[in-house]
Amino acid sequence: MLRRSERDLGTLTVRRAPAEAPRSGVPSLPGGHPEGWSDALRDLFRDLYFSILSGERPAVDSPYPTFADGERAVRFVDAVLRSAEGGGWEPI
Repeated sequence: MLRRSERDLGTLTVRRAPAEAPRSGVPSLPGGHPEGWSDALRDLFRDLYFSILSGERPAVDSPYPTFADGERAVRFVDAVLRSAEGGGWEPI
């Protein structure tokens, strides 16, 4: 979506219509999604996808989170919810 404002003319909003999406056979997002969003996600996970497809384990210094990182995040959210409920500090 493109939004342009001018003091004397007001605001003009232009949306990409789903019918205008490229028909190249490559999956794309419907109109209304930010341009480049899917490309950014693909680039972010490119090395992870390669590891999965090749069967190789990610490098030890991989920037991707581990299951331990996920567990820590869940424990943090749980502590936040308990703290909000009880009104005090909660251990993680």
